[in-house]
Amino acid sequence: MPRTISVAMIVKDESEHLAECLEGIAGFADEVCIVDTGSRDNTVQIARQHNAKLSFFIWCNDFAAARNESLRCCSKDWILVLDADEHASPALAAEIPGFVAARPAIGRLKIVSDFRRNEQTLRSQSFVSRLFPRGAYFEGRIHEQLISPLPRLNLQSELWHDGYLESSKSARNVRLLERELEQSPDSPYLRFQLALEYVSLNQTAQALPC
Repeated sequence: MPRTISVAMIVKDESEHLAECLEGIAGFADEVCIVDTGSRDNTVQIARQHNAKLSFFIWCNDFAAARNESLRCCSKDWILVLDADEHASPALAAEIPGFVAARPAIGRLKIVSDFRRNEQTLRSQSFVSRLFPRGAYFEGRIHEQLISPLPRLNLQSELWHDGYLESSKSARNVRLLERELEQSPDSPYLRFQLALEYVSLNQTAQALPC
């Protein structure tokens, strides 16, 4: 029996990116669940135009809380978590259905990000757990981590991400990471992520101690 796929998203003021993101998953997504955290542009209208299942969540400076709300809205066998400023390559859209049909595992997507440093646009890539059977959940105020006992396997195709081109998001992330470090001051993971955000803001003096 074919396994069905929900796409779970949290969004706010993403009218510039959302349509491209949704068009990239149209070929394999059986359901799109979008949780809006307070958009003032036409993000909600775009979501409705693409027949997304829409709900609303009061933003509380906690990405895991918002992510878990989006997971609760999903009804299909598997869940793919995306951000609006990401879009699946055609190769990834073709790879995902085969992955969910083959094994009960967490799929780590190859996220290729563009970012600016010293007025240059550069590119990086990382693997992040984003595709999984229902039952997993997230922890962490920012750079939230997926909690599941299942093994993790890398997909080979690319998920393109443009969000690091927006310095306002890095400034927001610095604030949230500093709050997390108040609770977990010895976390090397949080300090590493804080260093990355400072680098994206061209604040290397602040990044180096992290």
